[in-house]
Formats: sequence, structure tokens, C-alpha cells
Amino acid sequence: MSPSPRAAPPLRYRHSRSFHAVRIGVGVLVCIVLTTALGMPHGLWTTVSFLVVITGLQHHGNIGRKAMERVVGTLIGAAGGLLVLLQQQWLGQIHLTWLLLALFCGACAYHAIGRGGYMALLAGLTLIIVTGEGVEPLQIGLWRAANVLLGVAVALAMSFVLPLYACWFWREALAKALRRCIEELEAAAAEDPDRPAEVSGLTGIGATLQTLRTLIPSVIRESGTPASHMEEIQRSVRIVFSCTELIAAAPNLHADVTRACRLLDQIAGSLEAGTRETVPPGRDHVPDEAGTDDMSLVGVLERDLHRLSRLLAEAPGLWHG
Repeated sequence: MSPSPRAAPPLRYRHSRSFHAVRIGVGVLVCIVLTTALGMPHGLWTTVSFLVVITGLQHHGNIGRKAMERVVGTLIGAAGGLLVLLQQQWLGQIHLTWLLLALFCGACAYHAIGRGGYMALLAGLTLIIVTGEGVEPLQIGLWRAANVLLGVAVALAMSFVLPLYACWFWREALAKALRRCIEELEAAAAEDPDRPAEVSGLTGIGATLQTLRTLIPSVIRESGTPASHMEEIQRSVRIVFSCTELIAAAPNLHADVTRACRLLDQIAGSLEAGTRETVPPGRDHVPDEAGTDDMSLVGVLERDLHRLSRLLAEAPGLWHG
């Protein structure tokens, strides 16, 4: 039986490296075939430019912004390189040419640190590809510029073939972290009260939070979820992780974590399956059995798990793709 459409994204996500490797291989073949069929000299630079632009594994939410940076950076570098070769042809001052190359690359390095760094990096690389050491004829520079632009065009086209979505990576990372919380809570509940507390196994929690945060800009662009809503989700996630760490570190905790573990399991399962319909209904106010607010660690954990459920359910864009 053929897989359903819903089964396709997880397959592409779980084998993301293989899909990306195939995309790179096909793109290299396309570059070679195009330069050979068009009879373009210096076709090597088409393949080099393609690899420089597309080798990094990118999410669909980054493609639009990266595409603009690639095109602008390449055009700036190609134009700068041709101007350098043109002045070399007119003036014949090789030392001035070298000085211009050094100044241009220095300017690219200055802007490569910070916003727009990728664009500046591509500008510098394109300049060097087009000019070499500045002694080539202008005609060679023109062919190299054409090769670079062709390589960038192929890279942009291949970027949209079977794209990877940041939402998949974000959901999977969060689900794994929540399942790690379940393991810690169950271990804490089974702990002998007379046994000294052990170091919590959630040592990678900071790295997980950082991974989730770095994915947020791409997730926002892909899903259309407001940034404020994603910050609220991130805040609830931080509270859930913090409560779990504190509970796991408490040597004499006699609290029932069954409900919390059940909620964690339901949320993680929904994230892994990518089905918003199975997210447990959440609410901000979770009273204890006596009808009063439970301000214990477990009570706070349950409250924020319900809040996390509600926030996830209210963001349909996170479940697309």
C-alpha cells in the first residue's frame, strides 16, 4: 500500500541528510550538463558556485531570505570583479589591482560579521572567482561571472525541490525533550526517599532550548504564527523544563506525577505525529482536588503543561507541512 500524504513529511524529515545529498548530487549533474551543452568555458565555476550556495542544509522558511542574499551578494561580487578587471585592462597597474582586491575583500569581511554576513561572504567569494589574481583578460572574467550566476540559479531552483520545514525539526526537538522529562519524572517518583539525590539527566536542557530558539525565526516564516505567540510557547517550555529539573533534584519528593507524565506523553505524541487534533485540551487554571490552586512544583508543572497544550492547539500553522 502506498504511503499517505501525511506519512511523506516524516519520511523526508527522518532521512533529511539523504534527501539533501541526493539534491546536491542531482544539482552537480545539472551544472555539468548545462555548461557542457552551452559550451561555456570555465564551467568548473558553475559547479563551485552551486556547492558554495546550496551545501548547507536549509529550512523552507529560510529559502526566501537566503535567495535574496545569494542573488544580491553574487551580483555585487560579480560587478566588483568586472570593474577591477576593467581598470586593470585600462591602467595596467597590477599593484593597484591587488590593492583593490584586498580592500574589497576587507570590506566584505567587515560586513560578514553580523546581519547580512552571508551576502557579504558570497560577494567576496564571487569577486575572487571572477578576477582570480587580477591578471586575467576581461573576457575570462565575463565568462566566470556568467558561470557563477548560472550556478546560483541552479542552486536556487534546487532549493525548492523537496524542501525541509523548520516546523518538523522544531516539533521533533520539543517532543524528544518532553519525553526526556517523562523519564526524569518517573525516575523521581520511583526514587527511594532515603537514597541521596542523583544528578538530573536533563543536562542538555540548555542546548535543547537553544535549538528550539534558533528554529523560531524560520518556524514563524513558515507557519505564519505571531512572534508573540511563539514566545509564549517558549516561555511555557522553559517553565516545564525548570519544574522537571527541580522535581528530579528533590530527594524526598512524595508527589504524584502521573497526570503530568500523561500530559507530557500526549503532547509529545501529537508533536511527533504532526496532528493538532490529538493535542490534549489545555487550560491555564488547574485546581487541585480540594478546589484550591496547587502551588507545588508538580501543580505548577501541570498548569503550564495545560497552557502549553492550549498554545500549541491555537497555532494551526505549526502543524502544516
